[in-house]
Amino acid sequence: MSGVNNPNWRGGRAVTQKGYMRVRVPNHPFAQSGGWVHEHRLVMEEVLGRFLDPSEIVHHLDGDRLNNSPANLALVESNGAHVKVHDAERYRDALGRFV
Repeated sequence: MSGVNNPNWRGGRAVTQKGYMRVRVPNHPFAQSGGWVHEHRLVMEEVLGRFLDPSEIVHHLDGDRLNNSPANLALVESNGAHVKVHDAERYRDALGRFV
């Protein structure tokens, strides 16, 4: 039994071990094994009106991996650029100034 017919069905949503919400979307072109897609990627795709390239990264502005509000998400073009975003965040004080 799969999907809603399975007694373990939880609505097609689950939190990963790394703390991200994932959603079961088996027909998504970039779905992982079992048809799972990270929710923040789906939200950004909806905002942009297109599928994300696998190399594009969605950054959570407040650091909360479960806050997938469009206002909390930013698209970053690559993993290298995403690392730079995190490096810059480490060197800011509470007022957003570089220290």
